[in-house]
Amino acid sequence: MLISLIHGFLINELRIAPFIVTLASLVILRGIGLTISSSPVGKASREVMMFYVQKIGPIPIIAWMFFALIALTVLLLRFTVFGKYLYAVGGNLEVARLSGVPIKAVRYGVYVLCSLTAAVTGLIWLSRMGVGDPAIGDGIELQTITAVIIGGTSLFGGRASVLGTLGGVLLLGITANLLVMLGVNQFIQGLIQGVIIVAAVALYKQEGD
Repeated sequence: MLISLIHGFLINELRIAPFIVTLASLVILRGIGLTISSSPVGKASREVMMFYVQKIGPIPIIAWMFFALIALTVLLLRFTVFGKYLYAVGGNLEVARLSGVPIKAVRYGVYVLCSLTAAVTGLIWLSRMGVGDPAIGDGIELQTITAVIIGGTSLFGGRASVLGTLGGVLLLGITANLLVMLGVNQFIQGLIQGVIIVAAVALYKQEGD
């Protein structure tokens, strides 16, 4: 929570580009984690580790949480004032400001929500791995960006789709599994993801023009 507030302060008050702040925060926090411990440490309790394998009916509880998060995000973006403000800020910052949108509050709210979901994700990873590992998630930011762009979200702002992002995640997962089954080198897999990002951004840029 504190990190998200600092993040929002750097963007709102010091007017540093959000992408730069996000990238810098990633590097700083990863460095802190590796400084504290460069290898897996500790051991999760049995209750925490059992959580990952729990099911409600035939479906794992993790899947239920995922679907619930998708549904809540769709409701937030489509049927709340905050969601409309979010699209407005992403689409055109100056127009949003002139329209009376509380830009700073919206930004703080977004980063707080991001921090909450990141914290929950960390706890889920802990229940899966059973130990605290500072290297967990290393490189996953590229996969995340790829999935979001494939799903139709514009890096230039103002356009996003939760269901589209879900489709991008599924497509990327299927593609990754297929590449593994074909024995494609992991570095080549990263190259393919990079090419997909460049192609998607170029496509959306042409549509915007």
